[in-house]
Amino acid sequence: MYKVGLALGVVALLLASCQLAAADMNTPYIAANVSSLVSYAKVPYNGFAPVYAAFLNGTIVSEVYLPVTDPKNFSCSPRTPQVFQNELAVANITWCEAGAKGNTIDADPQWLEIPAFAGMTIFGSSFGANQSGFPVFQNRSIMMHCGSGVGSPTMCLDHPTLMYSPLFTDMERLINITNGTQGLPEGVLPVPSHDHLIITDENGQFIRWYLVNVLVFDPNIFPDARTGKCAQIANSSLQDPTLNCLVSLGAVANAMTTNDSAVAAINANNPVWIAAGRPMTEVYVPNDTVSTLNQSNANVDMNFSIQYVDPYTGTRVQKPGSAPQGSLTIPPTQAFSAAMPEIVIGIIVGVIIISVVFHFYFSRRRDGSQQYQPPA
Repeated sequence: MYKVGLALGVVALLLASCQLAAADMNTPYIAANVSSLVSYAKVPYNGFAPVYAAFLNGTIVSEVYLPVTDPKNFSCSPRTPQVFQNELAVANITWCEAGAKGNTIDADPQWLEIPAFAGMTIFGSSFGANQSGFPVFQNRSIMMHCGSGVGSPTMCLDHPTLMYSPLFTDMERLINITNGTQGLPEGVLPVPSHDHLIITDENGQFIRWYLVNVLVFDPNIFPDARTGKCAQIANSSLQDPTLNCLVSLGAVANAMTTNDSAVAAINANNPVWIAAGRPMTEVYVPNDTVSTLNQSNANVDMNFSIQYVDPYTGTRVQKPGSAPQGSLTIPPTQAFSAAMPEIVIGIIVGVIIISVVFHFYFSRRRDGSQQYQPPA
C-alpha cells in the first residue's frame, strides 16, 4: 500500500507542478508597474494562441487569435497597390501598406490608436523606444497593447512585422534617412506600437477585421493600456484635457475636431506630426473624416474573436449593458491568478499524501526492527 500511496503523492505533486508551469506560460504581459508609464512587459503567448487587449466601449476585453503559425491570422490585400519608386524592393519584404484601402467586405473595423506624440519611438528600440519595444515620451515609457520592433518582446505575434507607407518615407527623410534603415527599403518600417479599439463583439464569433489607423498627437487623451483611464500629462488649452479619452469611437470622432494647444507645443519637432501635415487636432486619421471614420486606411485585415475577459488578470468582464453572467469562460491563455486556487490545492494535497505515506512507511520499518528476536 505504501507504494500506491507514494505513487499517488508523486502524481499529485507532478500535476500541481505542471499546472504551475502552464499557468506561468499562460500569463499575459503585465507591466512591472501597472500605471501607463512602465518599462517592461511580457509577451502574452502560451504556445498555442495569442491573446491581446482591446477597448470596447470603455471596457477592456480580449482579442483571441489562432496559433501564431496559422497563416489566417492576418492578410494584406490588395498587395502594396500603390505605385512608388522601389515597389519591387518593398514587395519582396512586405505586402502590407498603411495608406492603402483594404478589403472591408464581410469584415468589421478595428481602430489602431498609435501614440504619435511619442515621435519615431513608436517604431521600436532602433528609434528610441525602450528595450521592450514600448514608445517613450518625456523619458517615460508608455505601456501598449502591442509594442513595436523586429524581434521585440512586446510585438503582437499575430500582426505583420513590417509595413510600407509613403508617410513613413516622409518621416525618414525628415530625420535624414534617404535609403531606408536597418537594411530595409525606403518607407518600410516595423508596424508601430498601438492599442486596439473595437465597437462590437460579434457575439464572440471568429471573424475578419480590417484596420483604421489613428495617429494620436495629444498625450492627455491616450488611455492607460491596462485600465483605460486617461491622465493629464501635458499643458492644455482645454477645460477638460482628458475629456476625449480614446476608449470609444465617439471619443475618436470628437478628438478629430478638437484643437488643443498641447498638440503644437509637444509635437513641434516631431517628424511624425510634420509628415502628417502638422494637424492641430488631438488626433489625425489619414484619408478619413468624421463621417468616414470606419473607412479602411491600411490593406491589412486580421482574424480573431472577442472574449469578455481582462487579458491582464484573467478575470471575467461584464458585457456592457448586460446583467452579470456566470457562464463566461476564461480562455486557456489567461493569467496565473485564475489558476492559483487549483495550484495551491494540488500542492497541499500532494504534500499531505507524501507525508502520510512516509510516516506509515518508516513507522512500520521501525516497529519491525524492534520486534523480539529469539536467541540462536
